[in-house]
Amino acid sequence: MTPGAAMRSAAAFVLLTCIAADARGLSPQGGEARSTLTEVLRSSTDRRALERAASTLARSPDPRDLALLGQLLRDAAFLARLDDLQDGKTVHLSRVMAALAEHPSPQAAELCLTLAEDPVYLAEGDRKSFLLEVLAKVRPMSERTAALFQGANEEGYFGFNARLLIANSSPRALALFESMMLDQEAPIESRVECLHVGIVPHRIEPPILQAADRIVSRASEHAIVIGVIESVFDFRQQWFGLESGISKPPPWQRASGESRRLALRLAGIARARNDLDPELRAAVDRAWKTLQALSAGQK
Repeated sequence: MTPGAAMRSAAAFVLLTCIAADARGLSPQGGEARSTLTEVLRSSTDRRALERAASTLARSPDPRDLALLGQLLRDAAFLARLDDLQDGKTVHLSRVMAALAEHPSPQAAELCLTLAEDPVYLAEGDRKSFLLEVLAKVRPMSERTAALFQGANEEGYFGFNARLLIANSSPRALALFESMMLDQEAPIESRVECLHVGIVPHRIEPPILQAADRIVSRASEHAIVIGVIESVFDFRQQWFGLESGISKPPPWQRASGESRRLALRLAGIARARNDLDPELRAAVDRAWKTLQALSAGQK
């Protein structure tokens, strides 16, 4: 064990000891449960039990629990007990991080940003993706988080990040998404796919429609403009793989008044173009009529 790893294990042990001591002041039931949790985290080799215990920390509102989780996830020995590193899979860790994402907070974001710089945490498998997923749940996106996403784009996470940024939908996240879609150094086919996968599930949300409008106004590439227009107004199942989970877009009937106004503006821009193929033009016209009727209060 390296000196750094030994120090991390020692720090985690100190935290576990403090928490166990605090547990003695709780009710008999609470103290017993806390002591059991502490013992599992300290020494258990049962991967499922470790997952449950670490997930309890991840869901806890107590800052000390997140601090302990952060120490454990930077401890190579704990990570080796949590998952079988010989097969390269991180199933149990993925579930712990999913539990952390259930309650996104600035504290959770800080934990993930710390882990993103930790060589022990990043040493095995695709652990960075778990951090990106948690960070994308925290709104608004911070400057540090956006910088991490931008750096990850160059490590093969471009498409993965695009969908997360759209789902976050805060200004800094959308600004990064827009810059990615306008980056002519990225393969255009990948960017069009990102537009489909990112925009379609969120096309009735005002921030997404505003971002779509900005991309159309700034893009110099025909395929990107068309990719935005068809993502907002058309739908073709062949755009999506089965793993995407996207089966249809949200209906315009669920759109707010602001969303309808923004969509009508974008539809007007699209209808004024002379480079839409007949199928896309028909889709835009159908959406235009639907939006006009909804805005007029018609069924």
